[in-house]
Amino acid sequence: MRKAVIGMGNPLKGDDNIGNLVVDEMKKTVKNKDTLFIRAETNPENFVGKVKSFDPDIICFVDAVEFDGEIGEVRVFSIDDVLNQSLSTHGISVKVFKDFFPDAEIYVIGVKPEDVGYGERLSEDIDSDRIYTKVKNILYEKEKIYYGKNKKSKD
Repeated sequence: MRKAVIGMGNPLKGDDNIGNLVVDEMKKTVKNKDTLFIRAETNPENFVGKVKSFDPDIICFVDAVEFDGEIGEVRVFSIDDVLNQSLSTHGISVKVFKDFFPDAEIYVIGVKPEDVGYGERLSEDIDSDRIYTKVKNILYEKEKIYYGKNKKSKD
């Protein structure tokens, strides 16, 4: 199963950058020819061609997402959850992928941010090592995946 993992967020807006940082770490440590890692920052739509040529079965965005949860909590959302509930500031960019890849499974792995104000550092309550491990486990199915607000498990 081929996966494209796309980190998103503004590197100048604190916790909003978590998706990029997770993907940066994965690029260094995960060696899997069936996974494409992209640091997209605020413009994932610029990478549609690269993703199209990779032809993934699953497209997974990693992004700071506002939801009712604990700071640093990680949850998986369907693309429809993100588009319908305006959970991410990058929803319109993500919609491009839904249009271009109608047969791919598309998810957003969301991390609850504390501070997305201007600044290049993550908040103290954002444990990037723990988040990286959790995202990696989700991507490679080493732990049960919970979706959205109701935390319904995927069976």
